[in-house]
Amino acid sequence: MTDLATRLADDLRRAGYTDAERTLILDALARHVSVKHMFATMPIAMAPYHLARMDNLWAFAGTDASGEGICGLPLGDTMVPMIASDRSRLESLTPYAIEMAKRGGRRITLIRFERREELTTFEP
Repeated sequence: MTDLATRLADDLRRAGYTDAERTLILDALARHVSVKHMFATMPIAMAPYHLARMDNLWAFAGTDASGEGICGLPLGDTMVPMIASDRSRLESLTPYAIEMAKRGGRRITLIRFERREELTTFEP
């Protein structure tokens, strides 16, 4: 991949792309390759769904001087967003949100989203 990235960077330079544009393109390519590799080697486990339809979604959002964002919990080397589509998941996440607020020194807000809009569906 390194040789390919070097050749691509050279081609992009010759085509007139700026350093920032080349970096953006090469980073996006690296992320895409990484995600494809991860899914190629990772077994996909899909648990049975237990809700007839998700009409509500709750999210824990943290707030700081720069704005707000969805809180996350570490899972391996990634972060899992603190969102819930049912009361039991919401109740299981609440203690983590409380602890995050205390230990992180930031306000954590529970937000409920009610309006469902289906944007796209991915078929097998």
